[in-house]
Amino acid sequence: MVINSNNGVNNANQTNTARERNGVERNAESNAKAPAPAQESKLGNVGDKVMLSPEAKSFGKLSAAVAKAPEVDSEKVANIKKAIAEGKFEVNPERIAAKMLQQEDLFG
Repeated sequence: MVINSNNGVNNANQTNTARERNGVERNAESNAKAPAPAQESKLGNVGDKVMLSPEAKSFGKLSAAVAKAPEVDSEKVANIKKAIAEGKFEVNPERIAAKMLQQEDLFG
């Protein structure tokens, strides 16, 4: 008894190709039967309105602030880490409070 290994492979490839072809034909048929998109009015969407929640408005402000924020200054970060490690870093509570109030204004 001799088994022809090419027959099984060829038949499988032919079957897959036929399935792919049938799938493409079905997609083409369903696209042809799909309803046409609605025609746009020449006046546009005059009556449409969008209302944003306060949270969405805050998110918009935050997004704008992040977009304006500078890139990270690696050299400055390294200098601060060094100053902290050496015990030379001084905390300015007034400056921290002012920055916190600025952030509150973004969300307030």
